[in-house]
Amino acid sequence: MNAVEYCLLHGLKTAGPEHPALLSAGEVLSYGALAARVGQFAAGLRDAGVKPQDRVGMLMLDTPDIVAMHLAAIAAGAVAVAMSSRASPDELEQILAIVRPAVLAIDGEFAALAAPAIARTSPQTRLIRREHELAAWKAKPAAPLVPVPRKPNDPAFWVMTSGTTGLPKAVEHHHRNVGMCAEYYEQVLGCTKNDRLFATSRFHFAYAIGNMFASLRLGAGNILLERWATAPTVAETVERFQPTVLLSVPAVYHRLLEARLPRTAPFRALRYFVSAGERMPPQIWTAW
Repeated sequence: MNAVEYCLLHGLKTAGPEHPALLSAGEVLSYGALAARVGQFAAGLRDAGVKPQDRVGMLMLDTPDIVAMHLAAIAAGAVAVAMSSRASPDELEQILAIVRPAVLAIDGEFAALAAPAIARTSPQTRLIRREHELAAWKAKPAAPLVPVPRKPNDPAFWVMTSGTTGLPKAVEHHHRNVGMCAEYYEQVLGCTKNDRLFATSRFHFAYAIGNMFASLRLGAGNILLERWATAPTVAETVERFQPTVLLSVPAVYHRLLEARLPRTAPFRALRYFVSAGERMPPQIWTAW
């Protein structure tokens, strides 16, 4: 099995090629367009010399391209590793020393941070810029998306811990692990392909990655927020894309309360609000 086959290709079959898969301020991708882009990126990674079991790092904004790159790495048999866009130079060097990626895909604004960190810590890593290499890959004819067969216990992606208890650590997730991602959404929230899921956490967190796999498995829409969440950007996104489920953390719910957003029409239209990542303080629960 390959996690991409289990999630993206199943969602494509469930929802159809025209159904929205990823929705963001800069771009909306249908399931057909996302599958095509993942195929293009997987072919580009192979041409760049990426082999099964290699790590593919991502230091990118939360646009459809980071999702496509994450899936492309897994489809190519490699191990996807998303990294925090708020990592300090020292933190990024620590992460790179652990990951040792074959390639690191970046948005241009992170070049000044990534290039010296690679030179000092992981000189074998090839830097791939979204504005250059990824743009060129997207301009090529769509390549068929044929995921590399993997065993259920083969690594699919790593999640880097925050390092609050010491140096950052890599938590390995296998291809079989994605099978449980959609179960909560289906069995508890009753989600279907008609839902739109909006997770405010950054993509390098397991919270957002799990939401991505779940939405794809369901054939649902996944709403992306390009940068770190603020009350105004969350409010704007909710109003624009009309999610049915919002998945966030207590700190963000607190900011939304302070901005008096829960009683507004766009927020009252949501079916579920999910909180995770840390314990929900009773006062925020009660106020909400």
